[in-house]
Amino acid sequence: MTRAPAVPAVDISHLSFRYPDGTPALDDICLTIQPGESVALLGPNGAGKTTLALHLNGLLRGQGRVAVLGLQTVPANLGALRQRVGLVFQDPDDQLFMNTLGDDVAFGPRNMGLEPEEVERRVAESLELLGLDRLRNRPPHRLSYGQKRRATLAGVLAMKPDLLVLDEPSGNLDPVGRRRLAELLAQLDCTLLVVTHDLPYALQTCRRAVILNGGRAVADGPTTRILADRHLLEANGLEWPFGFTPPAPPG
Repeated sequence: MTRAPAVPAVDISHLSFRYPDGTPALDDICLTIQPGESVALLGPNGAGKTTLALHLNGLLRGQGRVAVLGLQTVPANLGALRQRVGLVFQDPDDQLFMNTLGDDVAFGPRNMGLEPEEVERRVAESLELLGLDRLRNRPPHRLSYGQKRRATLAGVLAMKPDLLVLDEPSGNLDPVGRRRLAELLAQLDCTLLVVTHDLPYALQTCRRAVILNGGRAVADGPTTRILADRHLLEANGLEWPFGFTPPAPPG
């Protein structure tokens, strides 16, 4: 018996987008991500990375076709999509708004209509996974920046998304926080899209890399190959930090 091909986790066809003031952000993007892939979306500031990410759960809608987990991002599907697509914003204060950390993590599962016992199980599981269980009753404004980053991820993971999108997850984290987050991401059983210009973190967390520049996808391939191409990186405003050694070009 022939097995039916898996539905892509992300299937974008000829997507273009302009902001209301006329500023172009995306220009004829085509991108397919298969279930279980880990993909780094790379590019300089203003390349269109975050704009693309915001299309994946319908927060933005441009011209073209965007399907996520088999659902097109049309108004009728947005409720279902936002339960299956976990988006972690660059600034954790954009996602933390309840009185306690526990209430923040419970917000998504409660709005999914889950039974109280299941909500509690997911909250406890996510807080323990992120090492935040002892801070459950603390107001979010009293958390450190690194704790806030983990708190937003805990809230998203409590919804058990099939696609996890992280916008600059390594930003402002100390070395221990960076390592712990990378180790956690490696354990997750979902499709992963990491939006970043942090090349070492892309190499550490993702097997595939896509470079955006000027709103267009200019390169797509194994992360080791993309990040070993110094000329490609330079042409697209990317470079390795001082003291880091790029991967050796594939033989």
